[in-house]
Amino acid sequence: MARLRPQNPDFASYLQPGEALVAVQFPSFRQYVRRELVVLALTFLLALPVIVYLADPLAWLILPFVLLTDLFVLDTFTDWQRQRNMVWLITNRRLIEIDRTDPLDPKQMYLAEITRLRAMVFWRLMVVDCNAQVIDIGYPHDIGQLRAQLSAGAGGA
Repeated sequence: MARLRPQNPDFASYLQPGEALVAVQFPSFRQYVRRELVVLALTFLLALPVIVYLADPLAWLILPFVLLTDLFVLDTFTDWQRQRNMVWLITNRRLIEIDRTDPLDPKQMYLAEITRLRAMVFWRLMVVDCNAQVIDIGYPHDIGQLRAQLSAGAGGA
């Protein structure tokens, strides 16, 4: 279940007059770990024929190497560190992205201007508006519920 906090007074300063807070989304470490496990499982399935063919116990070192490559070379760990500081407010009018390291400069997008919602499996939702502005929501708790809330506000984007 998504961590939704509809009545959080800490976010009242971001709201415009007459605007109501619908939901608050935080990144989920569980979703991040789930993504890493999916990458590891797919790597295992793809590497298994090679490991069996080589018949060498050292061939099993492929899996930790791929996981470390994914974490540090492909920067998924850095992506998590960047995303964990984000908060997304969904109001009856806007989607607001707040970086808690710089809370005075939030990105905002009017729900009525959303033209596209693109899910990247279960760990990322890209929200695009008519001005080609993109808000990247990484590792949401429940991407289906989030997409439904944004679609409802956007008039079924």
